[in-house]
Amino acid sequence: LINSVREKIKGQNKVVIVPEGNEDRVIKSLALTPDIIKKLVGNKEEIEEKIKKEYGSNYDSIMEMVEIVDESNFQTEERIKALVEKRKNKIDHLKAKELLANRNYVATMMLDCNKADALVGGAEYSTADILRPAFQIIKPKAGSKIVSSFFIMQKDDKMLLFSDCAVNLKPTAEELKDIAIQTYESAKELGMDPKVALLSYSTKGSGMGEDVDKVREAYQLLIEERPELEDVIDGEFQFDAAYDAGVGKIKAPYSKVVGEANVFIFPSLEAGNIGYKIAQFMGGWSAVGPLLQGLNKPVNDLSRGTTPETIAKVMYLSLR
Repeated sequence: LINSVREKIKGQNKVVIVPEGNEDRVIKSLALTPDIIKKLVGNKEEIEEKIKKEYGSNYDSIMEMVEIVDESNFQTEERIKALVEKRKNKIDHLKAKELLANRNYVATMMLDCNKADALVGGAEYSTADILRPAFQIIKPKAGSKIVSSFFIMQKDDKMLLFSDCAVNLKPTAEELKDIAIQTYESAKELGMDPKVALLSYSTKGSGMGEDVDKVREAYQLLIEERPELEDVIDGEFQFDAAYDAGVGKIKAPYSKVVGEANVFIFPSLEAGNIGYKIAQFMGGWSAVGPLLQGLNKPVNDLSRGTTPETIAKVMYLSLR
């Protein structure tokens, strides 16, 4: 997957802006993305010193693909005016100047002004910190009712998508339907043949309760809106039925998704966040993301427990 993105962007001088330019893991990731220009936002002297320390005699070659957006020059008049215009009738000149003391607002404004092709942050910032300026400045795509996220889970030659593990706390049935459709489309974009399972603690009526009803309603809304997806999206399923063919055929023998699901839609952020971390830390799956869906431009979050390798992967996937 990463190799296909690398081939696609080869020679295009694609730019990823990173608001946490001083972060050690970001510095360590620089050598892993030789075909991407990295704009690092932060203290210029500190960033240069860290790159020199990390790469020694290779400093010059690393710097060929690095630009530094120095914090001493964040609050330019041009940026302040652009932010006031973007947030027309919501903020004044003074508030815009205050916001532009924040590296993440600077990075998001630069993405919005086409000074970068994607933004990757979250090694230090929380998801909320990444999303707030993205919602205010980049804004959701036309027709997009929700912004959600997914993780790419990989182990050996298997790849799964888990959604939504980072953004929507307690999605309604309508929102769950939209998340499922967004993640189905993302899976297609990633070259997968998606089979989507809407997860619950019930499989096709084995359990009862408000939470089960919500997932059932989400499925019905989805099939009404996109009837052509009936053979590739199904629910409600317990995870074992969706993932394991033997269990699935016992619990839901007539489903075309059980045992073949590779896209899993969790009923709440709590379930999704716990689920992907169990898979990662106990199951040995690598987790790349969260990758955001539904924004006008690529803004992608990182887990604060991220690694340099994961940062590099998210940079490439942001340019897919």
